[in-house]
Amino acid sequence: MNEITPNQMRERLGNIDQIRDILFGDRSREYDRRFSQLESEVASLRRQMTEQLESLRTVFTTDLKTALDSMEKKLQYVNASLDEDSEDLRNQLRTVESRLSSNFVVAEKSLKGQVRNIEEELSETRTRLDGELADLRSQILDELQRRSQQLQGEKLSRTDLADILFDVCMQVKGKEAQVQDSQNSNAERLILPERQNDHQQPDDQEPDYQQPDYHDDPISDSQNH
Repeated sequence: MNEITPNQMRERLGNIDQIRDILFGDRSREYDRRFSQLESEVASLRRQMTEQLESLRTVFTTDLKTALDSMEKKLQYVNASLDEDSEDLRNQLRTVESRLSSNFVVAEKSLKGQVRNIEEELSETRTRLDGELADLRSQILDELQRRSQQLQGEKLSRTDLADILFDVCMQVKGKEAQVQDSQNSNAERLILPERQNDHQQPDDQEPDYQQPDYHDDPISDSQNH
């Protein structure tokens, strides 16, 4: 069996390449051209997609940053407005509290002063009226003693006796009315002006006391004594 030498092998391989080139050369070159074109198109598409994605990323990032900045500014404005409103409310509350406290202190001092003055006036009035009542009692006793001495030995009708007693009672009632009016006047000074009308007595109110109706029956001397 004859062995193939290297030179013979190279010749044969060269012949095979030539045969392959003859048979498939044009088609192979077309395939290579198409593969190169496809690779170029894929690379171009990849580049375009990358550029578009980068552009979208840039636009999205810019829009997001703008929206976040706008929201942050709105939040800052709202917070500033709330802080300002809260401070205004606190100032108003402090002003009202200070005004009420000041008015309360003034009213308390005024009321204490009025109460102190009225207590002093009541004490002075009570002392004065006690003295006047003591003088009136003394005068009444003296008057009764004088009338009794004048009427000794005379007959006195019930009407005359009633008139004397009525005069004495009216004098006592007059002093008591002065005391009551003084107390009511001092009490009304502590009442609000709009409520003072409820505590005033009518001017035309008649006294409840009525003079007893006695018959003109004479009283004997023994009754006078």
